[in-house]
Amino acid sequence: MQHGQAPKIREQHKALFKLMQEMRATTQAGQFDGAKASSIASQMTELNQAKILARAQNEANIFAPLSPEQRKKVQEFKMKKDWNRDNGAGS
Repeated sequence: MQHGQAPKIREQHKALFKLMQEMRATTQAGQFDGAKASSIASQMTELNQAKILARAQNEANIFAPLSPEQRKKVQEFKMKKDWNRDNGAGS
């Protein structure tokens, strides 16, 4: 994440948290309101999509100035890091 994106991401997290609280209240209200739950779910989907796209754009911005050799090194490092995380190494 680049520093300039931090405020936007914080606001997205706050909005997502608020929507999760609304969904919880909707499901625990005693009478399920499917239309309201669907609306909340749609809003949550939009926020998650925006978050995913922002991360993809950020990664593209990081990779853009790198040489092919540097990109390869970063990809190898990420693969090793993912493998270690997935296999419990370093825990």
